[in-house]
Amino acid sequence: MAKYDAIYARIAEDISGGFIGTKVVVTPAALASTTATLKSSLIASLLAQVKTALPQGYMMYDGGYSASFASPQVGNTDKTHALVSLNGTLYGILFKKSDLVSRFAGSETVASFGSFQYTTPGLEALDFSIANLKDFAPDKKTALVIHAKGNMKLIGTIPADEIKKKLAGVALADTQSIFKLYGPVIESGTGELVPPWSKVPKDLKRISVVVEERR
Repeated sequence: MAKYDAIYARIAEDISGGFIGTKVVVTPAALASTTATLKSSLIASLLAQVKTALPQGYMMYDGGYSASFASPQVGNTDKTHALVSLNGTLYGILFKKSDLVSRFAGSETVASFGSFQYTTPGLEALDFSIANLKDFAPDKKTALVIHAKGNMKLIGTIPADEIKKKLAGVALADTQSIFKLYGPVIESGTGELVPPWSKVPKDLKRISVVVEERR
C-alpha cells in the first residue's frame, strides 16, 4: 500500500479572504536604499540625544556606540508611494575621563600631579574604534575591545592667582622657594624685578605670572 492511500481530508468550511488582482510592492533595491537612509538618520538623531545628556566628567567618542535595528515595515502602499518604518536601539559607550586618562597615560603619571589640576588636550580627538563591533553586544554584557590612536598631553594647570598672593611682598631671592611648592606643575621658575634689589609689589595687579609650555 502506498504511504498515503489510506489518508483522506477535507476542509470544514469554504476558504474566504485572500487577494486577487495586481498588488503594488516595493522593490528590494528601493527598500534597501530607504532602510539605509533611515538607519543613518536614526543613528544621527539618537547620538545627538545621547551627547546632550552626558554626565559631568564623562565623554563619548564619535564611533563609540553600538546600534541594532528591527526589520523594516512597509505600509500604506499605493501606485507611487509607500511608508517604510524602522525601529532601532542605540547604546552609547561612555567613558569617565579620569579613568580613561589613567589608562592611557598611566596611573603614576597622573599621580605625579598630586592635588594640582591638569588638562588633557588631544584626549577627545583620538582616533577611536571598536575592534570587536560585530561581536559586541551591550545587552548581553560581552567584552568591549577598543583601539585609540593619536597624540594626547597632560598639562598641569598653574594657579596663577594663588602664586601671585604668595609672591606679594617677598624678596627676589625668596621667589624660588615659592615656585618649588608648585613642582608638580612648574618645572622651573624665575622672577624679575626692577630694580632687582626691590621686593615684589604687594599690589596683585602689578604682578604678572607668565606661563611658558615646555615641548
